[in-house]
Amino acid sequence: MKAKITRLLLTAVLTMCCTVMTNAQVAYRDGKLLIENTGYKDGFEFALYKDYSYTYAYGDNVIKKSFSGNCAVVISGWIDNSNIPSSVTYNDETYTVVALSGTAHFSYFPNLVIPNSVEVIECNAFTNTGTEIPYQLNNLTFADGDKDLYCFPLIEAIATAKGGTFLNVNTLKKLHLGRNLRYPGDDDNKQGNLAPFANGTFSELEVTVGPNVTKIPDFCFYKAPLSTLSLFQGVKTLNLSNATSLQSIGRCAFFSNSINMALDFSKATSLQSIGDMAFGNCILFNNINFGNIPLTDIGAGAFLGCTNLSQAFFFSNTPPTFGESCFPENTTVYVKNSNLETEYSKVYDFKGKIIAYPDNMMLKYQTTDGKIIPYPTYHGTIPIYDPSIYNSYETGYGTMYFDHVLTSIGGNWFNECGSLFSISMPNTISSIGELAFFQCTNLRTLVIPESVNNIGKRAFRDCVSLHDVFFLGNNNSTIS
Repeated sequence: MKAKITRLLLTAVLTMCCTVMTNAQVAYRDGKLLIENTGYKDGFEFALYKDYSYTYAYGDNVIKKSFSGNCAVVISGWIDNSNIPSSVTYNDETYTVVALSGTAHFSYFPNLVIPNSVEVIECNAFTNTGTEIPYQLNNLTFADGDKDLYCFPLIEAIATAKGGTFLNVNTLKKLHLGRNLRYPGDDDNKQGNLAPFANGTFSELEVTVGPNVTKIPDFCFYKAPLSTLSLFQGVKTLNLSNATSLQSIGRCAFFSNSINMALDFSKATSLQSIGDMAFGNCILFNNINFGNIPLTDIGAGAFLGCTNLSQAFFFSNTPPTFGESCFPENTTVYVKNSNLETEYSKVYDFKGKIIAYPDNMMLKYQTTDGKIIPYPTYHGTIPIYDPSIYNSYETGYGTMYFDHVLTSIGGNWFNECGSLFSISMPNTISSIGELAFFQCTNLRTLVIPESVNNIGKRAFRDCVSLHDVFFLGNNNSTIS
């Protein structure tokens, strides 16, 4: 996955203009330096420039970001101040804050908000090299905005080809992506190892994607599968509920991370593509809801190696093109109608199942205090096995009602649903799937209508509270 990079012997020379050079690398700040250090203004110290620019070159990659007019670069700050200002006034002149210095050690800040005005994070901005102060950064926010943020890597990381800007920030717990991130080589996929969070040493990271982000770049949160330990590091939660402008998730963007919740893409209403191996080797999450988004392409191996992934749901009339081995073979893919079921069964390249679910199905849940609320599923449309979601809606044991015509109850639909104590089935159901009510430990009463002619294996296994079962079928029914 990673581009091969020749190990370099680095000789770093830091000057007042933050120049770093090796035999294959150049990173330097340019422009007319007006004030070397303003002293503390709004809790931060700044270097002031006229026409600031930052140039970075590594191998064939050369990036130069230039800004005209009055510019400010953050060079230091008080640790108890977390909001970097978008501008600063000095001697009655206003300077736009456009960059974070590579000598500022921003990893010391427990909380940090980077404004939309900042477009450059210089090399080494998030490191504690040369100091004894430990990393403290827990919450990092890239404020919502429309400007791309260029994240340049750690100098020490380039020597070992390990990762990018935030490689060693092992204390990071929460991250808000409010705009698009860029890094050296992201245009040609040659330098994935320099992606901002690639191979980061953080664990249990919660990532929220804002409404202005259009792309999560290739390798952004990539983790090399080096050991069993790495499977439980990296991104734990990915929240796309406000990612309404997100159009693409890049190649290997979340490869080998520890995402342990069901993935919900349904609110990412602009998402069109998921790159090759984007979520490969993420072994913990077990379900995906694609909703009715305009997804057109899922890349090769996008979810390959996700060994716990059992179900994926598409509510669109036109599900995307599936790349080679994009899902593991144990996954069941639910599509909207029988025509799609037939179509995808012919072209699909894994050994799992393609199943059409009933159109317009809606479930409701009645609590013991009489409230009727949508069943705790994504969009209230189809059950997804995730006990944590069920429990978060539990306000007392309740009864499940089916509002629309339903012909079957699928396998695992209510698996481990501890909040269910009875269920009312319409007389249109012909089958109950395998493990459909497995470990519904509070299910007490069950009426199976006469229309049911097949009950799958272990459908009610370990329903330890079940004491009243009324089967209205006949002797021709098949009960495993």
